[in-house]
Parts: sequence; C-alpha cells; structure tokens
Amino acid sequence: MQAMRFACVIVLLLAGLHGGAQAADAVELRRYPLAGRGVLFLEVPPGWHDSVQDSGTDPLPVLVFWVRHGDPFLASLKPLLLERTADSETAAMLRARIGQTLDSVRPQAEETDIDIVAFTGRSGPGFHFSATDIAPRPDSFKHMTRGVVQVGALTLEFTILTNTGRDAIFDAVLAMLRSAVFASPRDLP
Repeated sequence: MQAMRFACVIVLLLAGLHGGAQAADAVELRRYPLAGRGVLFLEVPPGWHDSVQDSGTDPLPVLVFWVRHGDPFLASLKPLLLERTADSETAAMLRARIGQTLDSVRPQAEETDIDIVAFTGRSGPGFHFSATDIAPRPDSFKHMTRGVVQVGALTLEFTILTNTGRDAIFDAVLAMLRSAVFASPRDLP
C-alpha cells in the first residue's frame, strides 16, 4: 500500500515535469526532507541555489532560494503542518492568514491599495499579495511578495524579495509553488 502511494506521488511529479519537452528542460525536480514529517518535492528552475535553514523553535526547516548571476532575489518557503479541514475552510483559513500578514505590512508599503490574489496549486488553494517598501535601505530589497499555499497536508508560507526582474522572478517562484507536492511519511516507502 505504501509503495503504491509513493508510486502515485512520483507519477504526479513526472506528469507535471513531462507536460512538454520545454517544461522538462526548464526545471529540475528537487526533494526536501522535512524533519521526519515527510518530503516536499519542488520543480526548481536551473541555476537556482538553495539552502535548508533551521527555523529556530520549529522542527521544520526554512527553504531559501537565490541565484549567483542575474537579477538578485531571495525566496523563502516556511513549511507548516496545520490541521487540514474541508477545502472551503482551508481556503478561508489561508486567506485570513495572509490578510493578517498584509495588515502588518501595509504601513510600510508604497501602495495604498493592495489586493490579495487567489491562485491554485497542484494540490490546494493559495493567496498572495505584493508591496513596495516605502523607504528601503540601500542594502535591502525594495519589492516583496508574501503568500501562503496549501500543498496536500502541508501549508507553505512564502516570501519573495526583489529589486529588478520582479515579474520574471515572481512567475518562476509561483510556478515552483504551483507544482509542489508533499508526501507524508505514510506515502513514502
């Protein structure tokens, strides 16, 4: 039974990767073990570096992505194991969670009207917003996108920080998040 669940997870991943020859060349499948709680699979653009960092008190790590060449950015993913409810309740919970984050960011944002945008991942709903820092330090990023997406039994909070190349970086991170698959220990062999 476990081997069959694992095979289903791999089939879903490969189906996403081989949607077309161009898509298969544009990403690489990476696996991130999450402290004995399962494995997160992400389709990561080539040339992106990553690190798995201790998050302090939480046993689940923070995943950080960046490039050495090209438009600099920093994208971080914080996995959370929250209680999963019905899809409609999950979507409402996620939207409320990102709404609280937006409320805390709004006073430092250049924009006066910031919308929360819904999107759909491979295995659940997601929400995000983007804002521009009203007074960025010279050594920091000016643009920020914050969001949350449900990936099976896993919730991912994410932050994308950029200065230039904002749209292309955002699109690449969002594609990575939309393709994410989480396999819990019972799904793995």
